[in-house]
Amino acid sequence: MLQLRPYQEATLAAVDEAYRAGVTRQAVQLPTGAGKTVVFSALMQRRGGRSLVLAHRKELLQQAQDKLRMVAPELSSGIVQGDRNETGYQVTIASRDSLHERRLEHFPRNFDQVIVDECHHAAADGYQRILAHVVGPQTLLLGVSATLQRGDHVGLDDVFDQVTYSIDMLDLMQQGYL
Repeated sequence: MLQLRPYQEATLAAVDEAYRAGVTRQAVQLPTGAGKTVVFSALMQRRGGRSLVLAHRKELLQQAQDKLRMVAPELSSGIVQGDRNETGYQVTIASRDSLHERRLEHFPRNFDQVIVDECHHAAADGYQRILAHVVGPQTLLLGVSATLQRGDHVGLDDVFDQVTYSIDMLDLMQQGYL
C-alpha cells in the first residue's frame, strides 16, 4: 500500500470536507511532481462508486491507469480512446477528444466522481459538453492541475466553485518533497 505524503492527505481531507459542506465542483492545485494522479487515485479508492477520469493527452490516460493500479489495484479500470471503448468498469479513463458527440450520446451518465486532469482546459467547449453529460447533482467534480490559469485568461469559475486545496512548489521544496 502506498503511503500518502502529508500534503496529499491534507488535499483529500480538504476535498472531503468541502464536499460534506455541499461544494461539489472543486479544483485542486498541486505543482508538477507532487503526485496529483496519486491523490485522485486515492480519492477514487476511498470514495468508491463509479469514477470517470478525463484527460486531453494519451500519455495522461495511461499514467492515470498505471497510478490507479499502483494505489488501488482492487479498482477495475478501462480506457476510452481511439478504438478502445472500455466502459463498464469502476473507473473509466477517457480522452476528451474520444468523447465526441456520437460516442458521448451512448456514454454512461451520473458518475459518483469525475476527475479532470489538467483542469485548466475544462472551460473549453468540448469539456463543457462532456461535463454536462456525465456530472449529476451529487457528483463530485474535481479538477486537478499544476496551474489553474489558462493562457487565454478565461476563468474557471464557471466550471469550479472553489479551489479546495493549493500548495506551491517552494513549500514542497522546503518540506523536502520536491
